[in-house]
Amino acid sequence: MKIIVFNTLGGLKQEILHLPQATTLGQALAQCSLVKNLNEPYGVAVWGKLKPPHTVLNEGDRIELLGPLKLEPKEARRLRARQSLQARASKKKNS
Repeated sequence: MKIIVFNTLGGLKQEILHLPQATTLGQALAQCSLVKNLNEPYGVAVWGKLKPPHTVLNEGDRIELLGPLKLEPKEARRLRARQSLQARASKKKNS
């Protein structure tokens, strides 16, 4: 089966793995060269959801290697809302 691995740490890199049926996430990561080159801790998601190493993969799954959060999600939403309000206020002033 074909699995795609994306590494979002330090730029977007991609590797395609051809693995036997019933391969687990942990087994796939052990065969992935993108993982072997990592020097920092990372999280692993399948289709955007964090999964444990014993997760059995399916044909066409997308594995994502994730770095640590740079900003807590609630704080990121607050910042986006604040920026949006400031942009609207600025637009109103200029009208």
